[in-house]
Amino acid sequence: MTPIRRRLFAGSVALLLLVIGLFVGYCLPGYSATSGMISSTLQTLITAQASVLAIVFSVAFVATQIVSARYSPAFIKLFVKSPLLREALYLAIGSIFLSLGILVLLPVLGLDAQQSLFVWSVEVTGAVLLGVAIYAGIFFEQTTPTNLLRQYQTQLSSTDYRNQSIDAGAENSLADHPLQPVYDLTRTSIQRDELAVASEGEEAIHEITDKTVEDLVKTNEVNTINVPESYDDQYATTGDAEKIGILYTPVFSEYLPRIALSAVDKNYIELSQSSIGHLGDLGVKGAEYECHTLADLALISIYSDIMLGLSDPIEDGSGHSRALHFSVENSLDIIGQHINNRDFEHFHEVSPHAYEIMRWVDGITPSENLVQNVTIKELVERQVEWYKKIVSEFDSELSQEDPTVEEMLGKKDRTGLSISQDWDPRQHENLKVSALINIRLHMMTITAKHYKSVDWPDDDGTVPMFISGAWRDLLEYAVTHPPAASSILLLQRYIEIVGYTLVERDDSSYLEGHSNLTMVLHSGGIIPFEIAFNRILENPEHEDLFGYTTFRGLGRGLLWFPFRMYDYSDEFIEAVNDLRADLRRKYWDERFEAGESAASSLDQYLQYRTDEWQG
Repeated sequence: MTPIRRRLFAGSVALLLLVIGLFVGYCLPGYSATSGMISSTLQTLITAQASVLAIVFSVAFVATQIVSARYSPAFIKLFVKSPLLREALYLAIGSIFLSLGILVLLPVLGLDAQQSLFVWSVEVTGAVLLGVAIYAGIFFEQTTPTNLLRQYQTQLSSTDYRNQSIDAGAENSLADHPLQPVYDLTRTSIQRDELAVASEGEEAIHEITDKTVEDLVKTNEVNTINVPESYDDQYATTGDAEKIGILYTPVFSEYLPRIALSAVDKNYIELSQSSIGHLGDLGVKGAEYECHTLADLALISIYSDIMLGLSDPIEDGSGHSRALHFSVENSLDIIGQHINNRDFEHFHEVSPHAYEIMRWVDGITPSENLVQNVTIKELVERQVEWYKKIVSEFDSELSQEDPTVEEMLGKKDRTGLSISQDWDPRQHENLKVSALINIRLHMMTITAKHYKSVDWPDDDGTVPMFISGAWRDLLEYAVTHPPAASSILLLQRYIEIVGYTLVERDDSSYLEGHSNLTMVLHSGGIIPFEIAFNRILENPEHEDLFGYTTFRGLGRGLLWFPFRMYDYSDEFIEAVNDLRADLRRKYWDERFEAGESAASSLDQYLQYRTDEWQG
């Protein structure tokens, strides 16, 4: 209800009560009363009215103070803007003056007139006091946390939110942000174990923010806001795309993350998940509307403020572990939205978040921890999903381009021939290809630190099965879809890991011990494997343009650095050679045998046709 409507409603109720008093007063039959009795009764009535009003408004003032002290001083604005007590005060004071006026006129009026006015005055006073009681009851009801939130949310329009946020940004005052009182109420409710109220407060923060975003979308201002001329000095260095952050930075960096972490500490898991989920929703909406500032704020908030704010170590089934998994899930939703929008340029800018999340989760959680399995599972499944989506939607384009491995990754061999180190292969001129390179880099992180293998688990459970399955799924898809160079790079990494595992375990090389290799081989044939083997064996000192030798992964000394072997050792080269020989022996010869059989059949067919023709 708008302020004007509230005023009209309050005034209408007051007028109705006065009409009722007049009607009842004139309808009652006259009765005998002396002038002295009427005068003394009116004096008592006026005194009683004043006492009741003093009590009611004193209690209302105390209630306002309690709300202000317990939650936020900003809620006083609700009562200042509310017409309830103001209209009730006007009505009550008017009633007192009415009784005083009758009391003054008594000496000049006849007894009949005195009696009629007295009855009328009593009825009007009663009606007024009843109205004051109703108003007071409604007022006190509004001081409950739930009603405070509803009133505040109703009174805060999108325009008010925008203007107050700009003012708060100009003064660099978080306390002046329009959602600060709602956050204060939510935070206090969590501290007081009032979960229902805290949940409503968190929901109100999201709804208000979400509504302002939608309203900006409708006015085509989702990527910019109009800053008043008087604020030019404060915002002179802020670009339009960044100005939108003025409205929402406190929500992303302060309110929702702190609620999530406080809820986790209190074991309010659903509240924590709701807060993280709402960050994700707003981030996805920002990506959907190509408001990258919103999406970036959400990503940074989830990782820097929530994930890094969780305690360590993370135990199985704890609130911290579930908050971690929910954080990963929502972060990937935001990043994936850029792929859904085919906004590959921004995907390149934000995909390092996935990269960082993967190495952080891998380093922070023990390998035996179920929570890690759940979270890493979410990570690897999304990587495979993104890869397939890009390739499937741009199959024809990638088939036509079909870049070479050297184009995708770069090459520096023993002849000294090299591509310029200034060229970053992740920024391939075809952004779809570049996205596939980024995803490959992300997938490499899941082989890190704790696993030392990506094949099916042995008796010691070397690697979770979902990691093995994800790699096989990715490889099988890559070797049967363009670009071929991407499958070569993935196979090269896979063979390196298998070779490293053989050396670490001092195992002999046999193909049956690596079921993923066999499955992928049946799916894509031997040729991609042969090319991947050549990249390893023909150039053991091969270097990526990332500045790392191929087998070093993505650099030594990093948290997620997967291998202790810094270069292709003799043992490693021997293991890879044995693996290649095993593969050639079992599949390469069969390929030529099948070819010879086909050639023999063709020759017999041609001979038959020739004999038939000659005959």
